[in-house]
Amino acid sequence: MAIDLITSYEAQIDRLNQSIQGREQLFDENRLNDQQIKELVDDVGQRWLINKILQQLRQEQVQRHQPAQ
Repeated sequence: MAIDLITSYEAQIDRLNQSIQGREQLFDENRLNDQQIKELVDDVGQRWLINKILQQLRQEQVQRHQPAQ
């Protein structure tokens, strides 16, 4: 189950990365309106949070596979 969740989060990060990259160039060219900037910030925040959750899930997965001492 955790592996499916990790895979799902990784797919979300890939989608967010594509969205962010697409807007980065426009941002650098000062071609985003206020709504598009808000969407960019939302995507960056979501990506950060999902990365934090992924770190926790991966750490839990490693701990489960370590032999008891």
